[in-house]
Amino acid sequence: MTTIITHPGGTIYPTLISGYESEQDSGNIEHRIPGRPNPDYSLRPATLRAGTLSLVFRNAGTESVIYVLDEDGYVVPIGVPSSTAEEASLAAADAHAAGEVLTLANAERASVLMTYILRDGGRLRRRLDPQTRSVWLVDVDFQEVML
Repeated sequence: MTTIITHPGGTIYPTLISGYESEQDSGNIEHRIPGRPNPDYSLRPATLRAGTLSLVFRNAGTESVIYVLDEDGYVVPIGVPSSTAEEASLAAADAHAAGEVLTLANAERASVLMTYILRDGGRLRRRLDPQTRSVWLVDVDFQEVML
């Protein structure tokens, strides 16, 4: 799965998204009216998505090739400079902690496309996988934003 996260300071290339969970709160308002069994409702759109994004970083070779969609919708290969999984996961955690707006794109899962920030009161977790001791995991509590 080709995943790219862009932000003002650069680009993040996780090996894959291992988890994605989102929720939206209702914007509807219920108005109870004394003497009536049925309330009135003001219908409003739901909030933007909020949830948790889980990223995996594995060591790659000297350079990885990933395929992305260009602005005309064509799939094109690009070379991605390799770094260690530890370095890449640290850069990802730092970018999410920097108070920047990030954009998530995934060539195989269009429904996760979004612009987002680290959620107010949300957590950012970075950890070494205890089984492999070479894979790094980053979990981000996100809030989708519209600019």
